[in-house]
This record gives sequence, structure tokens and C-alpha cells, in this order.
Amino acid sequence: MQEFRLWEPRAASSPPDLWRKKAASFADWAAENLWERQGADTRQWLKEERGLNQETIRTFKLGWNPRDSFLDRSVWGLPEEIKENGKPKKLCLPGGLVIPAVDKCGNVIRIRIRREAPGEGPKYITLPGSSMQPMVCGVERRPVVMIVESDLDGMLVHQEAGDLICVISLGSAQLRPDTEVANLLAGSDLILLSLDADEAGAKQALGWWTQDFQRWCLLVEARLDIRRWPCIMGKDPAEAMRAGMPIRKWVQAALPGNFLSKNVDDREDRGDARIEPDEGQEAEDSDKVKGEPSAEDGNGHKGEAALVKCALCSRLKDDCCIADHNPQGIALLRSCDDFICTKGGMK
Repeated sequence: MQEFRLWEPRAASSPPDLWRKKAASFADWAAENLWERQGADTRQWLKEERGLNQETIRTFKLGWNPRDSFLDRSVWGLPEEIKENGKPKKLCLPGGLVIPAVDKCGNVIRIRIRREAPGEGPKYITLPGSSMQPMVCGVERRPVVMIVESDLDGMLVHQEAGDLICVISLGSAQLRPDTEVANLLAGSDLILLSLDADEAGAKQALGWWTQDFQRWCLLVEARLDIRRWPCIMGKDPAEAMRAGMPIRKWVQAALPGNFLSKNVDDREDRGDARIEPDEGQEAEDSDKVKGEPSAEDGNGHKGEAALVKCALCSRLKDDCCIADHNPQGIALLRSCDDFICTKGGMK
């Protein structure tokens, strides 16, 4: 019989002093490059493709490394490594977008670089010696924590809704929280699992997070709710943003009612989720409310279709959305336009 082992978070680690000093110097240099002429294209990409404004780019000290460079590993305090040909392995600083991560004391503990021309290699390179601690964006202690994959997606959500939630980016759907991040999560009331809306993200959200991590929460007597809240109109926040999804309203739709102008926490009981409608829309909606109750739809839902509202734009819909399913039967929550199914909920 296979022995069952309860997951426990690993202790948070930090790179050596010399590595942190070199990383901080490199990050500062790259940040200066980004605001010069050579970084103009990257700044435009960050704005148009990732939705980041200048304040966010500066806050997270994003930078630009114009070309690949190779250094002796000892320069950054890394131990020597020998290649198969017997020569010492160099430390490669790839050209591309430089994404530093800092700890709560402001020390640079990770450098990740998005390569401009990766070819057949990986798009993202994490420099050797980096801590793999997830990035915590903004204020740590908030009742609601959202977990995303990409650091850039975490920055985007923090930019749009950082006053409402704490955002944590893992860097990968498979990455696990260390002790610091696990304790932060355990101190929250609600965790929103917003990993990429693909098979890998769904598997982790409905697998490890709602099983292994949930067991650990019970062990440490953490009273919290874990809810899957993937993007609609795209697999991640940036893609959804480009398709027109309002990030802040997407976040608001997941929050307990006291965060919204109207209560959405009881939407599963009421069958709707409401945000104050735009001006000029109430008259349009009032005519629809008078309609007859709808017949049972293909999903087995019954009730007044006119009372079902989109949790994002508050427009009335004729029916709730129909979730697509992958071969494993995991709902990816694709829907009509920007509509969130308020009948079945999004747990």
C-alpha cells in the first residue's frame, strides 16, 4: 500500500548577499535601459499587450537587457559548474525583458527574463541562484488573495484591483507556496485560484490546491474558502484584457458582498449577481424584467431569465452560460461574450 504523505511548505529561501547585490545592480541598470530609446518597443508592448501603465512598470522596476552576456559564475557568488566538454559553465544573462522580484525587505531575490527571440528555447529564463518564492504584489494582508501564474499578470491585476485584494503570482501552475506565502494564504478568508484557463491550470486548481493545500489548511486550523476563478474571454488576465474584459469588475464579481455596491455573495441562492448598471441601462432592463419566466434550458436551469444579470456589465441575459469541458471533464468556464454563469456559481 502506498504511504500517504501530507504536504508541508518548504522554508522560504533567499540568495546569498553577493548574488542579491549583483542582481539589484543589474535590475537597476536594466530599468534605466527600458526608459531610453532602446526600450521604446518593449514599453509599447507592455502597454498594449500586457495592459501595464507607466506607474506599474516603474513600481515593479521592469527593465530591458539589450543583448545576451556571459559572465563567470563566481562574479555573482555562484559555485563553479563544469560542462561536458570540461570547460567552466558561464552565467548567461539573456537579452530581453527583465522582471525582478523582491522580498518584503526590498531585496532582489529573483531575476526572470522574458527573451525577445527564444527560438526553440524557453521564453522565460530564471537566473541561477534566484529564489523561487512566489511574487506577492502590494499589501500582503488582505481578506481576499488571488493566485495567478505570470508575474506580469499579477502586476496587471494589482494595478487594476490592488486596493481590493492581494495578488500572488506563482510563475508556473506547478509551483508550490513556501512557508511565508503559505502562512499569508492561511491568514486570508478567501483564495481565488485564477491560474491560466487551460488544462494545466484547471488540473492544478481542482487538484493540488483543493486537495493537498486544503488538507494543510485544515491541519493548521486555517478557516478559509478556496474558489476557482479563472478568466473569461481569455486564458489569462492579459489575454482577457485585450479581448475587452474589465479586470477590476472581474475581480469584484468574485468578492464578498461588502466589497460591491450590491451583494453578490448570495448569488447562488438568488440566481443573479448584480453590479450597479450603467446610466441609461435601467430603462432598457426594466422592460425585460416584466417578461415571462423562461422554460428549462439545456443545463436544467429554471427561472426568470430577465432576472439573470451579467456579473461584469450587469446587462440582463436570456440564459446562463454553457461551460465547455476538456477531456477530463474540468469546466474551463468559457461563455457567451463576457457573461459569468450566476446560476451554477463559479466554484
